[in-house]
Amino acid sequence: EAEQFFASITFKEESHTPVNYKPAHGEFTVKFPQQPAQYLNTTNSDLTDRWEYEATDKSTGDAFIILKKTAHNFRFLDEDNFELGLLEESFRNPDVFEKQISREQKDFKGYPALDVREKLKDGSMVYARYIIRGPHYYVIAARSKNKKADFSAYFNSFNFIPFAYNVATA
Repeated sequence: EAEQFFASITFKEESHTPVNYKPAHGEFTVKFPQQPAQYLNTTNSDLTDRWEYEATDKSTGDAFIILKKTAHNFRFLDEDNFELGLLEESFRNPDVFEKQISREQKDFKGYPALDVREKLKDGSMVYARYIIRGPHYYVIAARSKNKKADFSAYFNSFNFIPFAYNVATA
């Protein structure tokens, strides 16, 4: 019986081809170098869950990630650039990041955003875009050891789409 059970287990084949990814609940689309790992991180110190989507380009070793957190903060209201700074600060780990190369506030498709480029202590580079969309906070980032890596296609592929809700049943 055990042999039959273990023989029936199959693993999904991992595809190493680019994929236009969309979470089951909608919200955004983005082009990853392969199907991303999706994880709901419930162990954050601020007790707020965070969605994480990660993929690696096997040919270059470049890493891609999207982090999404929803924060309904009613204790204070501040300008978006202050909130973007807090988002940036929470992403930057001083044990890993060496120095900031560039920082530019911008508008991303009607939403406040901040683009940064950082050098890590291991010599690799991180390119990150922080976006605020109402109570939803996003970090879209890519890391590479190649200082001339161009991630514009990745960042430009990110688009917001409507949320998809299941049909209500009574």
